[in-house]
Amino acid sequence: MKIIGVKTIKSYIYELDIKYNWLERLFGSKSGKYKFKETDSIFTFGGGHVYIDEEGEKLTNFDKRGEYMDRWKRKLNF
Repeated sequence: MKIIGVKTIKSYIYELDIKYNWLERLFGSKSGKYKFKETDSIFTFGGGHVYIDEEGEKLTNFDKRGEYMDRWKRKLNF
C-alpha cells in the first residue's frame, strides 16, 4: 500500500488517496480515495487519534493509514 496524499475536507474529515500494489489488488483491495473521520474523544493506546472509515469501522492501533494522518497533522502544525 502506498499513500499518495491527504486532503482535509472539513476540520475532522480527511481524504486519503491510496494505491495498492499488485499482490493486494490480487486479493481484492481497490485503489482510490477513501474518507476517514477523526474522533476527538477516543485515543489509541500509546497516543494518536482513532479514525473511522465510511462504513463505520475503526482503524486499528497500528494501521498505516492512521499513523500517516497523525504524522501529516503534526507536520502541518509545526
